[in-house]
Amino acid sequence: MTITGAVSGELSPASTTQNCTGTGTFSWTVTKASAGTYQLSVVAGSSVAAYTTWVYDATAPSMSAITATTGPQKTTFSFSATDALSGVYGYECNLDNTTYAPCTSPMVYYGLANGSHTFYARAKDYSGNTSTAQTSTWTQSSYSTVALYQLDDWAPLSDMSSYATALTDPNTIATGAGQFSQGRTFASTGNKYVYAADATAQRATGALMSAEAYIYPTGSVSASNTFILNKSGQSSNYGWYLAYRGTGSTMNLVFAASLDGTTAPTQVVSPATCTYSANSWTHVAVTWNAGVVKFYCNGVYKGMQTIGVPGTANINLGATPLNIGRNEAITPTYFNGVIDAVRVSQTLRDTYNSYPVPTMAPMAD
Repeated sequence: MTITGAVSGELSPASTTQNCTGTGTFSWTVTKASAGTYQLSVVAGSSVAAYTTWVYDATAPSMSAITATTGPQKTTFSFSATDALSGVYGYECNLDNTTYAPCTSPMVYYGLANGSHTFYARAKDYSGNTSTAQTSTWTQSSYSTVALYQLDDWAPLSDMSSYATALTDPNTIATGAGQFSQGRTFASTGNKYVYAADATAQRATGALMSAEAYIYPTGSVSASNTFILNKSGQSSNYGWYLAYRGTGSTMNLVFAASLDGTTAPTQVVSPATCTYSANSWTHVAVTWNAGVVKFYCNGVYKGMQTIGVPGTANINLGATPLNIGRNEAITPTYFNGVIDAVRVSQTLRDTYNSYPVPTMAPMAD
């Protein structure tokens, strides 16, 4: 039996020929000092050679620098590695020097606490070598309020949140008596509405969101949707909206969301009705918790619906303005009445199926 291949001088036992009779088991240890791909062939007499090929790799993968995209709620890290010999097997990550766990790129975190954080990522190859970790350190600033519009006459278009995304008033709508001081009067006559241009901060509510407003509708309730807040554009840029509809003295809240931006928003309706009273104030609110939608009128729970897979669903948040008092459609429809104290938050403000109704003008947090 004869051994061939690029192993001469590195065998134990050193002999490349073994004399044997009958059957038996023979073994050799091959010691390679240089990295590379090797083959060991064994020929017994005139038989066809049997061989094995292996890679000797003592070098860890080469890890790229981490690319970080941080935001008030969603923080994303992208990374990659190369390994010329055995190849990259996978990655391990940890946040704030905790235990490493298998991960993939991109790695996404939601709702991190304010303060300094460090993300670590390392690569492993098929030979078991582990790279030195790459790190990314940043200071997280997670404000709960991403938009707050008091709609008062002293600052009718100002965003009182930390992000200061001011409103645009295309038709000079009037200030009316609000729930707190003043509000803004909206009407289909003259296309009276306001909007906030797309802002990065307002795209932070894909996983968690609370949206609320005081409304003072005039006239009868419509069986079709009357839009309060709308951050949903046209095809390929769909998002979410909050509306209501009803008959007589009752109304249902309506919420819709698109999870991919290209599929039209899925619409769900509050299981229980709210009292509809023209020319009176009602506080309306909806919360979104990764696919779970809860509805509230004057702080009272009006039921739950789901969109997508609960626990994993995220609203698509593209480059769409936030409209107050109208939908953004080919043929828009408008709210008639007064709206006050509009707030959109990247957190869940309800507790145990109860929503805290502001008794004074809400503040940004």
